[in-house]
Amino acid sequence: GDGVRVQRWVGADRGSGAAAVVTAARHEWGTAVALEAVRVPAVGVCALIAVGRDGSEETVTSWSAAVPGGGLVEVDGGAALRPEAIDRFEVRTAGGRRLVTVTR
Repeated sequence: GDGVRVQRWVGADRGSGAAAVVTAARHEWGTAVALEAVRVPAVGVCALIAVGRDGSEETVTSWSAAVPGGGLVEVDGGAALRPEAIDRFEVRTAGGRRLVTVTR
């Protein structure tokens, strides 16, 4: 094994009402990521972005929201960044509006 370590990151945004939990598991190739988000106040394409400690950004996964503030969103993805190199995750609209920030 490669010593997989799993971390849970949580975040909520009073302004948007959105809340999210990210589970990040370290692998040799980077980080396996699972997102659970609720009350995402957007319609259309949203994305989970990993923001590195160096300021770099990587799209982990994206999805299409049919109804604003809809139910539970559960999506998986991966990032080349390793967990220790990630500063935070952000859920954003396709236009770049940040809906919720998820931190350690």
